[in-house]
Amino acid sequence: MVGLGVDWILLNPCWFVSDDQARSYEQFMLKHFGLMPRTHLGYLMPYELDKSVFVEQYKRIRAKKWPIQISCYLKKPEDIHTFVDTPHVPPGNHFCYQQWTRMDITPDGEVTPCILYPDLKVGNLHEQSVMQIWNSDGFANFRHVRRDEVLPVCAKCNAVYLHDARRKVL
Repeated sequence: MVGLGVDWILLNPCWFVSDDQARSYEQFMLKHFGLMPRTHLGYLMPYELDKSVFVEQYKRIRAKKWPIQISCYLKKPEDIHTFVDTPHVPPGNHFCYQQWTRMDITPDGEVTPCILYPDLKVGNLHEQSVMQIWNSDGFANFRHVRRDEVLPVCAKCNAVYLHDARRKVL
């Protein structure tokens, strides 16, 4: 692996949204932003995973010294139970820094606070400057809502794990 230029392998369970999460997300987006989202439906699926096998294999991987970093955004192998059995609960970090550190732009110039769920548009670069969008009421409203509440679909987002300020190593 080292000879191939690989310096990190990230082992993560599949991202999925449960039926309950999907309905909660739809209600959340209607309540806070007045829109019916659609993009989350691509992640709507039952999640079949043998959690005991995952825990065993992840522990074996962690027990060995590797020449490259091999990790998973679940802090402990046992966190897979929370990940699968209570999909709306993020194991560990609940705060996402993404909307304070970046903006996501779709190919047509639309700007969304989260590229993973681009239903909410906060501006368009063909019509506004970056600073106008960054400081817009739409972006500020999303930041305010997201600061106070976890969106029902955020529990599976790798950004919640990757941007955890308390995390020493991923």
